[in-house]
Amino acid sequence: MQLEKYKEALKISEEIGDKRSIACVFNNIGTTYFNNEENDTALEYFFKSFALYNEIENESELIVVREWIYGIIQKLGKENFKNLAQRVYMNLQPEIQKNIHLDGFFNDPIKRKSPKVGRNDRCPCGSGKKYKTCHGKN
Repeated sequence: MQLEKYKEALKISEEIGDKRSIACVFNNIGTTYFNNEENDTALEYFFKSFALYNEIENESELIVVREWIYGIIQKLGKENFKNLAQRVYMNLQPEIQKNIHLDGFFNDPIKRKSPKVGRNDRCPCGSGKKYKTCHGKN
């Protein structure tokens, strides 16, 4: 029932051409499939949502979709996810593919070796100046 409503909303969003709404509905459909343990279909819709949010440069929603995709990674493990992601990616339309970079999901996130320096913190170089007036200058 819920999936039918999402598909109706998708049709309306596509008719009016609202990319943000289309991406949101794709994410909701992906979430429904994720909750039903249909990881391949869920990933397809998450990729579609991710590509649209990437295209319209909606960073906050990209983070949300990325978290759902990481949920699939946790369920399947990295190697199984990699195989699934490549298979799903190959079945996507080229205009969707160009807005998805699979390597970003395969690689471990970069971790800082030291805490992040805030712009009003003292510069780590030892000058005694605030970071923003020392090495934080553009």
